[in-house]
Amino acid sequence: MDAPSQNVFHHLPLVGLYASTWIVGGTFLKRYSETGLPTDFAISIAASALGASIAIPLLKAAGIGMTMALTSALYIIAMAMIGIVAFGEKLSPVQIVGLGFACVATILMALPSRSNTEGVDSQASEVAVSGEKIRAVGD
Repeated sequence: MDAPSQNVFHHLPLVGLYASTWIVGGTFLKRYSETGLPTDFAISIAASALGASIAIPLLKAAGIGMTMALTSALYIIAMAMIGIVAFGEKLSPVQIVGLGFACVATILMALPSRSNTEGVDSQASEVAVSGEKIRAVGD
């Protein structure tokens, strides 16, 4: 099985779609808690089911760490914005700073990695080969 791609830019549209299902599900679940309308609950469940169907190929392709970190950060930012705009919620100054940190963290996580994993793998195999040679010479 191939290792997941660590360059999230290849998977950003799918990560965005996955995060959107969380956002839609969370928004309609909040509405359901206020209105009690079964349609709000049904939309929340449908969005969650769609998100689950997107999650499997996304987690295989992009890896769980980056996928869940970005999805969670996008969810936090979007739900705070929806809470403010749609539900009239207020944020304290400290919460606004925290939301700013979430925005910066999301951008930093989405930047491509500068590490070269192929070089690390080849160095590790050279060390393993060298170790075998040392053992062979020492025996």
